[in-house]
Amino acid sequence: MRKLYQLKKWYTVEEAAKRLTLTLDEPIDGTDVLRLIADEELGVFWYVRGRDGVEVAPANWYVEEVEEGFENVISYVGVSRQSETASMLDGIYRVETEICRGSADWLVSLGAGKGGTSASPFGTLLIDERGCMWELLDRLDERRLRDLPQDLPYADVRNFMISSDRPAVGEIVLTKQELDRFEAQFLAVPDDLSAAYGSQNDMRDRGMWPWGSHETKLLRALAEAGEQWWSTYDQDDKTTAPTNEDVSEWLRHKHGVAARVAEVMAQILRADDIPQGPRKR
Repeated sequence: MRKLYQLKKWYTVEEAAKRLTLTLDEPIDGTDVLRLIADEELGVFWYVRGRDGVEVAPANWYVEEVEEGFENVISYVGVSRQSETASMLDGIYRVETEICRGSADWLVSLGAGKGGTSASPFGTLLIDERGCMWELLDRLDERRLRDLPQDLPYADVRNFMISSDRPAVGEIVLTKQELDRFEAQFLAVPDDLSAAYGSQNDMRDRGMWPWGSHETKLLRALAEAGEQWWSTYDQDDKTTAPTNEDVSEWLRHKHGVAARVAEVMAQILRADDIPQGPRKR
């Protein structure tokens, strides 16, 4: 898991727990991950295979109510369809929980240890990797299809009904990007610690130190790594750049930094336009 998890693009709940156990240096189990999801510390994703859906977009809906002679207009956020044709959904989708009340209730049941409900009302909304929103659909049964015009195209949305299916616990996945985002917060810097480390002062003087005067054990290690591996970098010779593997290995052995944290720190030190190696020895 220590090596292979770095290559994975998505994780089951149990795999995510194993990864977080390694990166946070404390025992994490599947129940902990589900509670983090329910608390919205982690987004929840579903590996959807061969389901029908229609593209939708958020929309404001207004309902007029008359009570004791007074008109009251209630506004709420819903969705409007962007197409009249169903599409096949296949891949990893984030389960939307802000607009969809049913999914929000389902999320709470995960944190309560009830395993989620697979058929809560209000439908199910999914977000793809491009940020497009989809409403999950189920095809009508044969009896209902017979009541519709027989010349409707197969993918016409009138042949479908809204589905409230949601992933079972075993179908929940978490993306690498989501776990990276979650883990990154543990590198946050306290605001009340001042630095008195020489190489940090030098880097600040050169305008290369973005963290002000804050210092922690990790930042001290980060500063040393920058001095050790990047002080000899020649912008005209990309081969003088260290590899992330070199830097993270040095951090692990020199400062005892956890493997995943060391990888993140090595990436922080690398500017976006600098390729990795090969470094000249």
